[in-house]
Amino acid sequence: MIRINIDTSEVKKAIAQIQAFRQYKEARLMIAVQKGAEAIEDKARENLVENDMIDTGELYRSVDTVQTGFDAWIGTPHKYGLYQEYGTGIYAVHGNGRKTPWRYYYRGRKYPHGWRWTRGNKPQPWLIPAFTEGIPEFQKEIIDALRGW
Repeated sequence: MIRINIDTSEVKKAIAQIQAFRQYKEARLMIAVQKGAEAIEDKARENLVENDMIDTGELYRSVDTVQTGFDAWIGTPHKYGLYQEYGTGIYAVHGNGRKTPWRYYYRGRKYPHGWRWTRGNKPQPWLIPAFTEGIPEFQKEIIDALRGW
């Protein structure tokens, strides 16, 4: 009977090094996703300010990033953000807005409080342009995380 002894200690060391490298890269990528998402979030807030869309400040304060692993969700929990992005009434981007006028009670800071009639709100994109403008920064963060050791 032939007996062969194989020393696997070097293989175990190599596997441990590969696992450590993977954990390091995953941690770097999560930080890169966070930085890229924060850049987009900052640009979204900038767009709100630049387009003079801050009345009560509620939308501005509600813009947030939620990160789960390698995914980042940037936006607002308020429907109002959606209405600002795509418009309402006869001005709705996809033409699916209300066609008849309606009234609402205004409680903002820009104008006196009171009842107003409207046929809708024109779209004022703020989040989609932030994504579009933030993509290069996001990609740069990811590339830097993948290249670095």
